[in-house]
Amino acid sequence: MRIFPFIITGLILFCPTPSLQAANPAANQWPTWRGPNANGTVTHGNPPIQWSATQNIKWKVKIPGSGSSTPIIWDHRLFLLLAESTGIQASDEAIAKTRVKIEGSKPLSVVVNPEPKLVHRFDVLCIDRRTGKFLWRKTVREELPHEGHHRDHGYASSSPVTDGQHLYINYGSRGVHCYTLEGKRVWSRDLGKMTTRRHYGEGSSPVLHGNTLIVNWDHEGQSFIVALNKLTGKTIWKANRDEVTSWATPLIVQHDGQTQVVVSGTHRVRSYDIQDGTVLWACGGQTVNVIPSPVYGLGMVYVASGYRGRAMYAIQLGHEGDLTGTKAIAWEVHRSTPYIPSLLLHQEKVYFFSANQARLSCYDAHDGKANYVGEPIKGLYGVYASPIAVGDRIYVTGRSGNTAIISPGPKLNVERVNRLGEDVDASPAIVGNELYIRGRTHLYCIAEEKTSTPAASTPDKAVPPAELTASVEINDLDGDGDLDVLVANGRHWGGPNRAYFNNGKGAFSQMIPFGTGKDRSYAARAIDYNGDGLVDIAVANDRQQSRVYLKNLRGNYAPGPA
Repeated sequence: MRIFPFIITGLILFCPTPSLQAANPAANQWPTWRGPNANGTVTHGNPPIQWSATQNIKWKVKIPGSGSSTPIIWDHRLFLLLAESTGIQASDEAIAKTRVKIEGSKPLSVVVNPEPKLVHRFDVLCIDRRTGKFLWRKTVREELPHEGHHRDHGYASSSPVTDGQHLYINYGSRGVHCYTLEGKRVWSRDLGKMTTRRHYGEGSSPVLHGNTLIVNWDHEGQSFIVALNKLTGKTIWKANRDEVTSWATPLIVQHDGQTQVVVSGTHRVRSYDIQDGTVLWACGGQTVNVIPSPVYGLGMVYVASGYRGRAMYAIQLGHEGDLTGTKAIAWEVHRSTPYIPSLLLHQEKVYFFSANQARLSCYDAHDGKANYVGEPIKGLYGVYASPIAVGDRIYVTGRSGNTAIISPGPKLNVERVNRLGEDVDASPAIVGNELYIRGRTHLYCIAEEKTSTPAASTPDKAVPPAELTASVEINDLDGDGDLDVLVANGRHWGGPNRAYFNNGKGAFSQMIPFGTGKDRSYAARAIDYNGDGLVDIAVANDRQQSRVYLKNLRGNYAPGPA
């Protein structure tokens, strides 16, 4: 969520390392939020590098409710978390009871999200990944949420984890739960209620090692981290944390024969002994609202944060105590670090975004030498999802649903940008030759078609004949390497102007309108008006003032200067 609470979903990472969160490194599993290597990478696989809303889509299914959890996959089963309003209005008494102050919580100076008044279902959904057919759906809890969530997301931002026998779910204030893969509940634990900063919501995912399930619980009350017996749900150990709300998922690593649980937080990054919860080391210097999760490789843990400040540290393992400002910090960066997406450590290079922008940086993982910093990825407009990688490909999905295929290396090389046509905040998953992307309302399985034929244009999206237009310009409007069409409607025809986007096969499968029928535009030109790297549109109007339409991070055009 990874997530802000929203996203976190969405968030992270990297290259194959000896992390122990992976239940099984087999090619047909994605058992945790960050995959079989617990870092967003897979060792084997060959998913497509080209697709659209109609090309190389093996199946597409509508997902009920909302959520930004990453698909969790074991063999033919795929699992998603989702939350959905029942439409039932809670009574005033129930609302008042739900809003009781949580002991130890800190007062919130600003609450940006309204308190919910409708009862919600908190569900887990199992899908046959071969066909997209729903196998089962279970309601984990049905209740009135005690606080709201970030406007970009719902109440299902964390991702489950599986060991191939059971599915473990951290619904936070709605409990921690264990199910069989057939949908039978085994046990449930109630850890209390979270009160998150500004009521942004919850989003840290659970992680597994052996028979131990780790859950982090950072909020505005008494924060803690707890180890549960995965067979029974009983507490093995619990350690209080001097932390405020964060959404980072713990990372389990083994170094010099010792298994550690590394957790980022606003005050410090801490490492715990997985046996008893003893703090092994800690390091300060993070920013607030920590969302990116740590990643491990080359004997170092890499941590980052990027809200109200910029911070990234490469921390050498093998040291104890307070490591802040010591030689244990191999290198550090204080510019262009990520807010929501986590790092990607791949082929001994660290990749990360600047805040939530589609501006990528690449550093040498050994010494922190910058290869490139804050380079814009044309065609992507804001990023919540964390990058994933396999072999010589990095997949980066933006919030508008466009995915850039990037070649690893010291220079930014964007091979292609694929347009899905649906907003995406959840981090994608790779299993074998298939790529799974959870959009705002649909789940997509992307795979190479055995027989590929050009997609036909639908009648309402076909480019209008020239006699009905006053101006046509051919340009690459979205930076994906394909030529698109910009149409000004003319003095005599009603309706807005239109931008038609090439799907890579010569068909125009997406149209975005701009302006109104009152404009009567007789010319339109593609320009980067404000120098932000996005292609804007300048129009000359007959009846209304001529103006510029500025492209935003969602890929739409908003009225600009007249």
